[in-house]
Amino acid sequence: MPVCLAISVAPTPSPYKVIIEVGRSNKTLYLLNYIDNEDYRRRILTQLNRVKEGTLSLGSFVTASAVKSVNATGKAKRIN
Repeated sequence: MPVCLAISVAPTPSPYKVIIEVGRSNKTLYLLNYIDNEDYRRRILTQLNRVKEGTLSLGSFVTASAVKSVNATGKAKRIN
């Protein structure tokens, strides 16, 4: 009697699905590094605080009428 073996072949994933999987891998590696490395967490927190402080101060300077311009550090130059 002939034996019939079923061979299953996985379909080739589309490039879109491959890109999604690579993104998931990158996200997982980032999260594992974030959890494991305390110095890395501190650096990220410092950067986030800088952006937040700059955004808050920039918002208040834009609404002030005495502001001439805002320099790169986020501090306003006032008109005397």
